[in-house]
Amino acid sequence: MIIANPIGAARTSPYVAIDAYANIVANYPAASYVGGIARASDLGKAGVEVISSGSNWIVSGGTFVNILNTMASVKYIVINSSGLTYSQSGTTVTVTATGHGFTAATNNGASIYLTQSTGALVSGWFTNLTYVDANTFTCTSTVSQTTSGNLGANSAETFMPTFMAMPDGLFVDGTLYQSQISYMCKSTAGNKTVRTYFGSYGPSNSAVKTTGSFFDLLSSNLFLFSSSTSFFCGATQGLITMSGSKDFKGSLQIASAGDWAMAIPSYVQIYGA
Repeated sequence: MIIANPIGAARTSPYVAIDAYANIVANYPAASYVGGIARASDLGKAGVEVISSGSNWIVSGGTFVNILNTMASVKYIVINSSGLTYSQSGTTVTVTATGHGFTAATNNGASIYLTQSTGALVSGWFTNLTYVDANTFTCTSTVSQTTSGNLGANSAETFMPTFMAMPDGLFVDGTLYQSQISYMCKSTAGNKTVRTYFGSYGPSNSAVKTTGSFFDLLSSNLFLFSSSTSFFCGATQGLITMSGSKDFKGSLQIASAGDWAMAIPSYVQIYGA
């Protein structure tokens, strides 16, 4: 839905427009709607109000908003699958993993990263993890085939799909940004590492767990923007220049065979300059 009210026209809605942020930027030049308020419908579950500063459509000064809030609806699991076996029929993949530690209540519906060792399974993300019993679970492939074999080791840092691509123009001098991931892991002695990223920056923000089966939180540093392409990140780290994307994403790294960790992107919050 788009509701437009040029400056000077009779206002039938409190908003200049209700549309995706990119469409607001493209179709309602900030210079033509100074002080006007629009609702970016694709940011957050209910949309986020943005105001024209004359140069950008930004979150209103002094406003603290969630622009992403998954409410535990998105879950990603990385498992070091060395020694596990699988069979696939159609798009359903059945994995045998003795004492895997998943539960239906907590893990069902997650996407899981599997690494193929033998057979024709295509390594990557599989959707709709479903608990079968204490030693078996299923998941869904995008490829339909009949195959079976062994899964392989994966102890490398594995990135989850981008949680949110942060729009250009939303961040201006003085904007504060923070993100958070909720996570849990199998209760074993092996290292399970979760990291948050903002664009290319973030590896220093990591949590290593050697016991688990409970939820914990990992927050990013609080970023204070000094321009649209750089930000301050703590007193000791100072000014950091962004390169490339401003995407919010995360990664998981599992040291030991059979171990796993699950991450849920919890929120992205910004405080308007």
